[in-house]
Amino acid sequence: MRLTSVRNRNLSLWQSAVGEVATKFLQDNPKLRAAMQQAAAFHAAAVAKGIDVPPPAQDVATVAQELSASNPQTLAYVSKLVFDVARAYQTRDAAMGRLKDFLTRHYATFDLFGWIQCVWRYLEYYVAAHSMPPYVDWAQQSPPDINFGVIEYRLPSRCRILLLGDWGTHMTDNVAMLRQGLKTFKPDVIIHLGDVYYSGTKFECVQNVLDVMDALVAELGITRPPFFTIPGNHEYYSGGAGFYEMIALLPGHGHRLQRSRSGQPGCARPAGHRDQMASRQARQVPRLDDPAVASPAAFRA
Repeated sequence: MRLTSVRNRNLSLWQSAVGEVATKFLQDNPKLRAAMQQAAAFHAAAVAKGIDVPPPAQDVATVAQELSASNPQTLAYVSKLVFDVARAYQTRDAAMGRLKDFLTRHYATFDLFGWIQCVWRYLEYYVAAHSMPPYVDWAQQSPPDINFGVIEYRLPSRCRILLLGDWGTHMTDNVAMLRQGLKTFKPDVIIHLGDVYYSGTKFECVQNVLDVMDALVAELGITRPPFFTIPGNHEYYSGGAGFYEMIALLPGHGHRLQRSRSGQPGCARPAGHRDQMASRQARQVPRLDDPAVASPAAFRA
């Protein structure tokens, strides 16, 4: 199925919720799994284009037939209808009861239990996305340590760096691209410039990034290159929670590293280079005129 990505936080969270539920709970029903994911994709694409998805035929028999045939309009409308239920839960809209009743009467053949799971997962994502992101302040450590989040890894003085961007989709072409890159360039390090789709949830960061790396390293029989990443806008659609969990498991020196002590993303440097770049703080950046930053201890030769 082709990736359909939209610049809409709530719809991206909805696509993430549908994708996770479909993948986790419908392994034994690939047709229904694909239909649910297509429904969310058609729905998102329509909204992105400013199209109001019209309702299909109202009689149950025709709806069942169109769902079975994966009619795009019917699939998109089901996703829109269930998404409207989720939004009604958020706002405590009085229309929620009418929506649920309509959904039950006309679309009971389309795995309502699975769609309701999508509603709860979306609401969980929504709450998390509007919470404060995790933050660990070096100044609050005992004792305070300006190097608290510095990543010790150094690039070799001569090295090959494989840069990836918009890669975390779990699509077959993205996996094939990384496979070819590993085989052809034999990189010393991989740097991902973001994004993980659809909204960088914990499930997506593991499935679309870490699991893909695990599988390719095992398939090719190679030593895992160190892997660094920065968040894109899609990771922050879910509040960055999945991204911060992922960097706790990032690979390096042939194995998955534990979280750097700050839990923040950071930068590596070439061996012998005099500029040490510490991890990017989520909430504050030390001033260069700060004595603690300007002191020799803050920069390592």
